[in-house]
Amino acid sequence: YESEAATIRTPAGIKLCLHTVSVDRKEMTEFVKSSSAHGVCLKFSSEENGEMLVVWTYDKDRSGDVWQTGLGIEVEGPRIVRLAAVVDRGFKTGSALDVNMFGSVRKGDL
Repeated sequence: YESEAATIRTPAGIKLCLHTVSVDRKEMTEFVKSSSAHGVCLKFSSEENGEMLVVWTYDKDRSGDVWQTGLGIEVEGPRIVRLAAVVDRGFKTGSALDVNMFGSVRKGDL
């Protein structure tokens, strides 16, 4: 999954703010049925910390909502960050699942 992570280049003077992550409830339900998946997580890494860290997890047995707001991830450029949606597929392979990210871009503080 690391090789398929989205790479986001934030230029100098710009701040990237990631607020919300979600999956479509119906799509997630069908995905879990067809693939024996246990859930999905969103991983994030930056130049300062190259390891992909989990910032959000949806687990079919433990999560009540298919979204999380207030992530509070702010990256001020110049920086390169990576985001990856990782599916726990259990023992079977599954189809693609969209993970939606919502945020904003604004002028940086520096």
